[in-house]
Amino acid sequence: MGMSSFASAAARSALVVKEVKINEAGPQYVHIVARKAGVIGFLLSILGIDSTTTFDVYADKLDFSQGSLSGYVKSSMPLSKMTVATGGFVKPFVELIIAILLIFPGALFTLGISAIIGVLLIIHYFLSKTLVVQVVASSGWDATICLKRSVIEGVEINQDMADKIVDIIKDLVMASTAR
Repeated sequence: MGMSSFASAAARSALVVKEVKINEAGPQYVHIVARKAGVIGFLLSILGIDSTTTFDVYADKLDFSQGSLSGYVKSSMPLSKMTVATGGFVKPFVELIIAILLIFPGALFTLGISAIIGVLLIIHYFLSKTLVVQVVASSGWDATICLKRSVIEGVEINQDMADKIVDIIKDLVMASTAR
């Protein structure tokens, strides 16, 4: 998957990570729980009626579930049937460039609205880095999860986590196909 595919995947509504557990000893190697972004998503989460997505990796399978106010879907993929596992980070680079272009004229001449918008865009840049993990089965089915850090819950995600998740999946897939 190229960077443009990552960008389009991350352009989907990224979820806010509620919980990430990585256990290299298993039996549940990766456990990710995420919710819809925003204050409304947080309030629904507190009330227990939030729409959550889970991404769980075991020694022999990957479970992917998505819930919403209108329903729930759970899919399971045997790791022996997986063909691709990809992970990485997407950053809103264009917004950073716009922010810099707005800050300098605003700071030099007016210290006005353009500088304020520029500063807000820089803050948005750092809060909007999106972790993308995607797995694809030989059938073509894919499970893609796009995650942003949670400011409210205080759960952070980073590139090391993405690398570790993909490495764990890769190792488990190699082990399952060697059997």
